Amino acid sequence: MDKEAIIRLVFGIRGCGKTVKVRNLIKDVRRLLVVDTKGYDYYDGVSFHSLAELKKFWLTVYSGDFRLIYKPPGDNAQRIEDIAEICTLCDACENMTLVIEELNIIFDDKRPPVEFNKMIFSGAALSALT
Repeated sequence: MDKEAIIRLVFGIRGCGKTVKVRNLIKDVRRLLVVDTKGYDYYDGVSFHSLAELKKFWLTVYSGDFRLIYKPPGDNAQRIEDIAEICTLCDACENMTLVIEELNIIFDDKRPPVEFNKMIFSGAALSALT
């Protein structure tokens, strides 16, 4: 069976409506995980501030429909580690949408984690990235 992922990058200058565009793209998505790096842009789903809590809840819902919002605490280095773990979860799940807000700021001049690249190249997750 062939796998196909749809990867969307939404970019533009600050204040041009990127987040609003992504919210419109995902409004009817039934299997969704949002990494809300600002912590206040997304509210339509179950919110988590702890990766451990998210992973615990994930195990109960990943086979069905879900709308999860992870608002990562800590510094950028910790966020990159958290995103690596989230990418591993998403890669195993398949047929879902992952939104990572402010991706360019998180990765900055660093390379994305190996788990991120693996998820993108495996074609497992339908991904909307901003």
